Amino acid sequence: GTTNGRSYDTPVGASIARPQRTAREPSAGTTNGRPYDPPVGASIARPKRAEHQSLKDKEPAMESDHRRKPNRIPDFDYSQNYAYFLTICTADRRYWFGTVEKTGEQQPAQVRLSRIGQIVDASIRAIPEHYPNVHLEHHIVMPNHIHLLLRLENRTGQKPVSISTVIQQFKGFVTKKIGKSVWQKLYYDHVVRDAEDFAVKWRYIDNNPNRWVDDPYFSPTP
Repeated sequence: GTTNGRSYDTPVGASIARPQRTAREPSAGTTNGRPYDPPVGASIARPKRAEHQSLKDKEPAMESDHRRKPNRIPDFDYSQNYAYFLTICTADRRYWFGTVEKTGEQQPAQVRLSRIGQIVDASIRAIPEHYPNVHLEHHIVMPNHIHLLLRLENRTGQKPVSISTVIQQFKGFVTKKIGKSVWQKLYYDHVVRDAEDFAVKWRYIDNNPNRWVDDPYFSPTP
């Protein structure tokens, strides 16, 4: 339960205010204002897409397809400096983290976090504090799963950190903090290929609350 010799811990108050999300997305696939430019070298299979398919059309398929595919790319080094879109679910899809609420037809849906959801959200935000070479680009805590958009920036001469290490430590910390495990054993990962792919994943995270009833993890009886 340590990161670089330090205890993986962050203070969590009884009530954590969730900041309002803006509808703005990164321009042309940027990471903190900089263009997203994946490194050259690793071989990532890019699925063929129909020329007429829009970004909006791709989003639902992205989430439903991953449940039928292996969550790891064989022989891929997950410490490479890519951005990674990650989905981690609760065991049995149980609604541990809160509820999605909408106050009016013209109002965007909001996630009202439970106490456990607040701990999860605060722990996600603390990841860059414990791993300075991991950038938290975007995230969302949904009632029974979370989405993370993380970007690695391992530097020469430093011990590289891998995505699997970050997720293992994060899940372990949350389990310790709340006193029980709420996680599904595995998680889904997607290596972001380019600026277009980055923008699609960013937009999916932003739209997740508004599309909750169409989400593959949604259940009317949690």
